[in-house]
Amino acid sequence: MFTQEEFFSDDVLGVIDQNDVAQRGMSLEDLAMVLKVFPVKVLKYEGLDFSQEEIRDLIISALKNPNQCVLALYQRKELQQEGGGHWSPIAAYEAESDSFLVLDVARFKYPPVWVNTSAFINSMRTVNIYNKSRGFIIIEKIFADSE
Repeated sequence: MFTQEEFFSDDVLGVIDQNDVAQRGMSLEDLAMVLKVFPVKVLKYEGLDFSQEEIRDLIISALKNPNQCVLALYQRKELQQEGGGHWSPIAAYEAESDSFLVLDVARFKYPPVWVNTSAFINSMRTVNIYNKSRGFIIIEKIFADSE
């Protein structure tokens, strides 16, 4: 675990400028590049490249894998929230209600919430101000060889 300040290590700052992030946020491509400085496998999925069903299946599969986690970049306004593009981890899927549990990183503003899958996926299938797709990233723990 680390704080936002600790995240911007020298390695991360070699990839992206902290002031740029403070000004404009981090796109899907930005975060994918930054995460590659850590010892994890990074799988980037642009929302517009996949159907609702494909996105649902990819995220559910990752949530079932204890070595993976999912970070979603979505448009808050699509979910009737204040703000624009936003990153949050997805913690769980509940089949009966067809909902994802979103752990908003801005807990002071939005607590963890179950979000309808279709609405949430639609919010990830939007574009940012640079006409680049939002989407999600699956991060997978890399295991060292046992040799």
